[in-house]
Amino acid sequence: MKKTLYIPLALLIAGSILSVVGANSYINESGTALCTACGMKISKSDTSTLAVSSTNGQIRYACCPVCAGMVGLYVKNATITGECIGCGKEITFQLANGALSSSNPAVATMISGGSCAKNKLACSAACEATIRSKNDWAANAPVKTSSQVIAAAQTKLASVTISDKPDSISTPVYALLGSGIALLAFAPVTWVYLKKSRT
Repeated sequence: MKKTLYIPLALLIAGSILSVVGANSYINESGTALCTACGMKISKSDTSTLAVSSTNGQIRYACCPVCAGMVGLYVKNATITGECIGCGKEITFQLANGALSSSNPAVATMISGGSCAKNKLACSAACEATIRSKNDWAANAPVKTSSQVIAAAQTKLASVTISDKPDSISTPVYALLGSGIALLAFAPVTWVYLKKSRT
């Protein structure tokens, strides 16, 4: 009787654990991406993350405006979408034929903190002042206009390999989910088999 119960129960518990771990990993990975330009791991929902949409509908992600500019120049025709870290307002840059065609708002700037993690967008002079007052690194950091951001991206593009690999969930995550589901499905079958074999 114990064997009939314990083995399926063990399979059920193991399957549940693997399924929960796999589902949690799936959720975590689906919300993250690698910067297409520099490879930094980023959260898609982070205020500093920018999305680069090409005309074929593909969306690539970048960790900062300069990296987004490099990706946009690589794509040639793209819409770069980010957020002002001061107020959350959407900021967009349009690139056509490998050149900046427009930005919205037109007065949007980037506070250039000297690294990807500290290159931040501001939608206005007021938000720029707010960002400077709240962040020591931004207090005396130079500012770049949208045209200067794209120019900086153009300068760096030649030394960067743009990764055009689509974001995907890693194989181990699918393995965890698959194993968990298989064990959960196998547990009742095992119970029925063991019960019949003892009669």
